[in-house]
Amino acid sequence: MSSTSLMLRVHADADDLMRLDMAQETRWDQRESLAVGTTALGQVFWCAGEAAGSVNVLVGQDDGTWDLFLALPHTVMTEVVRLAKGETDKT
Repeated sequence: MSSTSLMLRVHADADDLMRLDMAQETRWDQRESLAVGTTALGQVFWCAGEAAGSVNVLVGQDDGTWDLFLALPHTVMTEVVRLAKGETDKT
C-alpha cells in the first residue's frame, strides 16, 4: 500500500497557534470556527471534525466558501499547541 503526503504551510504567530487547543470545541455545523493563520490560498479556519477526535481545516476566503479541506487527528493540534508554547519532548 502506498502512502500520500501533504504539506500545508500555514503562517501564524505562536499566540494564535496556542488558540488551536480550542478547535475541538468549535462546531462548523453551528457556524463556529477559529480563524488562525493564512496560506497562499487565503485564511485558515479550524473546527471540530465529524469523526470523534478529529479537526477540520478549511482554507479559503471564509469558512463557508473554502478551497481546501483537510481532516486531521486532534493529536496534531495538540502537538502544534505544545510546540507553540515552547515545550519540548522530555524523553
